[in-house]
Amino acid sequence: MATPAVFIIVDTSVLLSFICSNNEKFLLIFTQESPLYVPETIDNEMARKLKESRFKHGRKTWETLKSSQRVEVLEDNLVTLLPIIRGWAGPRFGLQHGLAKNLGEYVGIAHCIIRQDNNRKNKSTEKVAIILDDGDGAELARKRQIMSFSSEQVLLRAVQLGRLPSRGAAKKVWEQLRKYDEHIPFEDTKLSDRTLYQRDS
Repeated sequence: MATPAVFIIVDTSVLLSFICSNNEKFLLIFTQESPLYVPETIDNEMARKLKESRFKHGRKTWETLKSSQRVEVLEDNLVTLLPIIRGWAGPRFGLQHGLAKNLGEYVGIAHCIIRQDNNRKNKSTEKVAIILDDGDGAELARKRQIMSFSSEQVLLRAVQLGRLPSRGAAKKVWEQLRKYDEHIPFEDTKLSDRTLYQRDS
């Protein structure tokens, strides 16, 4: 991508599936080694989830990604963010002690809106995008002219770059992700298209 881009992950399940399956490198490949950003709300959700037996082996990797600044946590200024969120979630939307439904996605999208507004004011060409798998969240982002990418698109980019050189390699990673999140079968993804892996001799 020639234009600078900022990628904000607003879906805890995406992080958990890549990190706990030891495939976090594909997120970094997707962002071209630029930092990944996560809202403070998502970081808090990760802290809770990584205490669960199913995910706790990913805790060290998550902390390493943050300490190495591969992942940077965005401070959630709720005085600024909440009015934006209530614009679509309704005036009575509350945090519920950080446990409100879709809170991470909503906060992340609000961060994107603020950043886009600042870019327009500063005449910056920087693009802002989110990474998430939730269809409703992606539609919400689309309505607000925010680019969104899914786990499948993250791996498709790795295929394009030759970092997943074969269909078998892509399937292996996809099945690893499925152990930690609900994904469609590999055969139903674009990754299953054999023509993607044909290289000019």
